[in-house]
Amino acid sequence: MTSPFPGMNTYLENPDLWSEVHHRLITAIADDISSHLNKKYYSQLL
Repeated sequence: MTSPFPGMNTYLENPDLWSEVHHRLITAIADDISSHLNKKYYSQLL
C-alpha cells in the first residue's frame, strides 16, 4: 500500500524513534538565529 501522505516519511515521524528531534532542532535553530539578529530583535520559543 502506498503512503496516504505523499512527501512524508512515516519513519521520521514515528514518535517512538524521534520523540525529541523536533524540539531539539527548533531550539538549536533559534539559538543560532539569535546570534545573527540585530540587538533590537530576539528569538523566542513559544
